[in-house]
This record gives sequence, C-alpha cells and structure tokens, in this order.
Amino acid sequence: MSVAANLPPLRLGIVGLGVAGSIMVMNLRHHPGVKLVAACDLNQSALECFASDFNAFTTADLSELLALPDLDAVYIATPHQLHREQAIQAAAAAGIHLIVEKPLALTLGDCDQIIEAVAANGVQLVVGHTHSFDPAVAKMAAVIASG
Repeated sequence: MSVAANLPPLRLGIVGLGVAGSIMVMNLRHHPGVKLVAACDLNQSALECFASDFNAFTTADLSELLALPDLDAVYIATPHQLHREQAIQAAAAAGIHLIVEKPLALTLGDCDQIIEAVAANGVQLVVGHTHSFDPAVAKMAAVIASG
C-alpha cells in the first residue's frame, strides 16, 4: 500500500470553470486523492452547476475562496493575463499551494514574481501539464534531433 493511500485527500479549489477548469474537474471528480471543495468564477451558471455537483462552496470573489479554512491548493485556470495576480494572491496572501494552467504568466518578469511569492511563502507550484512525453511529441523530437 502506498503512503498516499494513508493521506487524506487534497482539498482543491478551482479558479476558473471555463474549458481548462472544466476538463480538470471532470478528470478529478472521481480521484480518491482529491476532494473538490470550492470554485471561483464570474459565470454564475457554472458556479451553480459546480455547487450542485460537488456540494461545494462557490464564489465570484477569489479572496473568499482563499479564506476557506479547509483549502489545501488551488488550480488556476483563468485567462492567462490573470495568472500573475491570482497566483501571487494565493501564494502570498493565503499561503496556498498552486497548480497554474500554462502559460504560467505572460512575461518572464511576471513568472519571476510568482516564483518569488511561492518561495517566500513556502508553497509548492506546479505549472500546467506537458505533452513532452506523448508518443507523437517524442517522435517529432527524435525526427528533429536526427536532422
């Protein structure tokens, strides 16, 4: 039995219920290591569906979501131009671990600010997912490398 099997589920909040956020919700809804506890979005209809599906807290105000006492991490899946501000707010103001959809931010300076906030507040940061190990991408890399 793995160590993870003995841990309580990660209590995750979703910030942004658009395409990326909805895909993540669908992928995590039955994962035994994750409990979806909250969502933040400006779309009231999306929030109502999330609340109904997960019996979870919903809000249009990120500060309200970040103030929840039972939140371990947030998945930020909002438009890219919001990532820097929201990630820094979550890391610095709330000390909450982050998963941020790619791209992390729009400039290297913005990325540096997020990384500094994460380091200063002792939280973990994961940036989106990568397709680097997908068979088609690996094949393309091999073709390119072969000249």
